[in-house]
Amino acid sequence: MLGINRHFMKFLQRTRASVSTIWALLIAVPCIVGICTIVPLNSSFAQAGGITFGAFLEAGLNKLQELIAKAQEAGRVLEIEAALQAESVITQAKVAYKDSLETTVGALDKEQSKVYTEVDTLLKEVEDQSNQVLTHAQTIANTLPFAKTFPQISGIDRPFALPSQAVYSIDFPGNFPFAFSKDHLPSLTLPDKPPYTAVRYNNGAIGFDIPTSALGASSPQSMVKVQAVIAVPWDGNAWWEFWKGPSIASFAFQLAKLPNTPGKISVVHNETKQVTETKPFTSETWYFDSSSDDIEEDRVYTVPEQDQKDGWSVDHNGLAFDLVDEQGDKEHDWWDKGLQELGDTKVVWRARTEHHGMGTSGKIHWRVKGSLMRTVSKPTPSAPEDTHLGWDTNKIFNYSSGEWKVIFDRFDGSTTEYNSTDLTSPFLKLKASGSNFEILTYPKE
Repeated sequence: MLGINRHFMKFLQRTRASVSTIWALLIAVPCIVGICTIVPLNSSFAQAGGITFGAFLEAGLNKLQELIAKAQEAGRVLEIEAALQAESVITQAKVAYKDSLETTVGALDKEQSKVYTEVDTLLKEVEDQSNQVLTHAQTIANTLPFAKTFPQISGIDRPFALPSQAVYSIDFPGNFPFAFSKDHLPSLTLPDKPPYTAVRYNNGAIGFDIPTSALGASSPQSMVKVQAVIAVPWDGNAWWEFWKGPSIASFAFQLAKLPNTPGKISVVHNETKQVTETKPFTSETWYFDSSSDDIEEDRVYTVPEQDQKDGWSVDHNGLAFDLVDEQGDKEHDWWDKGLQELGDTKVVWRARTEHHGMGTSGKIHWRVKGSLMRTVSKPTPSAPEDTHLGWDTNKIFNYSSGEWKVIFDRFDGSTTEYNSTDLTSPFLKLKASGSNFEILTYPKE
């Protein structure tokens, strides 16, 4: 965490140190600016003397930076904003209770203990992505000292820099009571870069224009992230200390630059095609017994009535005589006389058995086999229609609702399928109507 404490900021104001000196000090004296190692709650330190209030708050800020990083990777903007607001609350608490930061948690007074409990709950809410975070954070901020004067960051507009942009314009909405002037403006500092002064500022938001190149070279498959420190002037001194100038509240945040492309989509849609369906049929089994006399007769298979209603008819190919069992020999005692008549709904077949006074008379069980067929209109999946995406683009596909799906292969290797409107990801949004759908990539809405 690159938070800058009050003593360090006074040093900067009095010495007017250069930017390179500032970052050298950030590296040389990390504990001054709050990036020293935080002792875990279950450590021997905690067991022996208890974690201090300041260490608890600093650990919370570190945790929020981790959550912001994860939320950026997943494109969860609401979670980023929730973490930013929680960071504002903790930063305000560090200033409000600066004289108690070395006090162990167990020795805090009633008011401080309540803040400890509220902040601990708030951190859990941010981690659990609770929808209560923004309301809870504002409630805590309103009850802390300096509630009317301390700056609060409540969100972020344009949370990702585009690799194709020359300038990254980023704004932070919130509450900034200080009367900014050209001599006292918010600034944003990147490692090894001069501070960028706010170019948009009022009581409701502060904004910066940063060269996109300052965030480093773009990556083809991952975001580029750079740690930033946002310094905001505020009225933190007593009225008789007017000569000291404004206090500075510092907030840490990771700026994220998107990869070269969002990825690729594959669109599969249903095409209505005439498809021929077939299914087998087997007639009933007929029995010819020539114990008393010769038999030569036709038998008829008729397509069932329901099948006829459903459009089925006899396939004229592949019809066959099927012998179930026999007594006697073919072509001596019994004969397959073959197809006699054929229509769309019936098959007429003939067989013969002969009676012999001496020897074996013909006896057979037989039937006819074949196929029924019909032609139907069926939706058939098309071949995938691949589109390589760019940022800040949109494309409309004229496919009706329920007849398509989109497969999004994102830049980081993850895959998501869509078949209806989905606005949850800032990287790719899908808006569907009855006759078409539209794909939009960040920052289009």
